[in-house]
Amino acid sequence: MDFTNYTAGLNDSGRRLDKILKHIFQDSQKTNIYAALRKKLIKVNGSKSAADYILKEGDVISIAKFLLQQDAEAKNNEMQDEHKDFNFQFQTIFKNQHIWIINKPYGINVHSSQSKEIDIASIIAMQCKDNSSIAFTPAPLHRLDKYTTGILSISQSHEGAVWFSKAISDHAIKKTYIGIAEGTLKEKKTWEDSIENMPSNKKSFHTVTISEGAKKSITHAAPLAYGAYKGLPVTLIQYSIETGRKHQIRIQSSSHGFPLLGDSAYNSHNPVIIPKQHAFFLHAIQISFPTDNPLSMPKTVTAPLPKEFEDFLQFSLIKWNKKLII
Repeated sequence: MDFTNYTAGLNDSGRRLDKILKHIFQDSQKTNIYAALRKKLIKVNGSKSAADYILKEGDVISIAKFLLQQDAEAKNNEMQDEHKDFNFQFQTIFKNQHIWIINKPYGINVHSSQSKEIDIASIIAMQCKDNSSIAFTPAPLHRLDKYTTGILSISQSHEGAVWFSKAISDHAIKKTYIGIAEGTLKEKKTWEDSIENMPSNKKSFHTVTISEGAKKSITHAAPLAYGAYKGLPVTLIQYSIETGRKHQIRIQSSSHGFPLLGDSAYNSHNPVIIPKQHAFFLHAIQISFPTDNPLSMPKTVTAPLPKEFEDFLQFSLIKWNKKLII
């Protein structure tokens, strides 16, 4: 019987065999990996193995070739065809063996919302695949809206992905944004609201709403500088979030009287068109890590503003000294 061999790499070490196999057979839902293990159609280092075996770097998983379905290869080839002419270079602002932080550009989704749409996750999966690992693929560790720019963290190791996700859950990682909003925010504010997703069948420009009893969301807003646009007062606001709900900053800022300038989805009663086809200006400017983290991450990483954001600050007469409120 012919077998195909897979060698466990560093990022596979410490993971259960059945979890790795589920990754290999992700496009073959009918494959019963537990039955295949019992029948020795899947072996580890040439011998029968239990599903809960913990892999070590260098272990060889042998899988009977007839179990490997062609649809996974076809799907991969289709994705390569879709992206073969798309060689996107992201601006790196920090990178080590565990975490890669890029400065996300405007107008591209982190994860696709439509079929065959170019998105950051699929670009990274194609261009940055870890060929030394069976199951690990670098991937975004959190989301940013399509029209939000700035800090986006991407896993470079399984250890990094696990630590980052737990640190986010424990609120040990802090994320700071700046945005241009309508109105004059005169002092620091803390907004606490309950946010929930809108039903997918409800026709609306926005996808979340504030609703009593939904998930609590906390945003701290502080004015950094003031200006004007088309006769409207505007404020450059620093947003620090304690929670990470979808569209959290956009809907909370709007519901408290300071919609992002140009954000027609959450300010449809008074839409303002801003230059260069930008929907709005919101930038994830800084991320902060605990000082005792095991990944050798720096205390803070800062993402430079896009040129269009810089230009609009001048255009709207906003004079900012480039300092954030700690």
